[in-house]
Amino acid sequence: MNMCQHPNIATFHTSFVHDKYVWLVMPLYEGGSVADILQTSFPNGIEDETIIAGILKPVVMALQYLHKQEQIHRDVKCSNLLLDTKGNVFLGDFGVCAILKGKSRPEAETFVGTPCWMAPEVLRMDRYSYKADVWSLAIAAIEMAQGKPPHSDMTAMKVISRLG
Repeated sequence: MNMCQHPNIATFHTSFVHDKYVWLVMPLYEGGSVADILQTSFPNGIEDETIIAGILKPVVMALQYLHKQEQIHRDVKCSNLLLDTKGNVFLGDFGVCAILKGKSRPEAETFVGTPCWMAPEVLRMDRYSYKADVWSLAIAAIEMAQGKPPHSDMTAMKVISRLG
């Protein structure tokens, strides 16, 4: 993540271990996450499509950059879209990011992510690539429009068994 230099990717300075915890040093994104804003101000979703588009555009640009770097984020969702006090949007939480650089086939097959946002091929544990992030971004768009992602009323195991 510290090799990624893009204006819409959350900056990561360093990390260190203290006791049994790993600490990440990064800027404070005081605007919180898009999920925080949905929960506090728009529990039924954002009605203005231009606001949703304004949030999605910088994320698309961040994903385009990430994919050109041969990486998959694998956990795109509103809680990982961070805002500063000026309203700038940053893609964050690269804890399950996959690096595909150097692979003969630019694909992953690890079952990671958050079930409601996972692409069908990830849920089925098939090989997948960059399109899985595009699927997750579309689910995040629905999350913004409705205040929650599809199937959020189901348990994670039910989502996996029903959609996978």
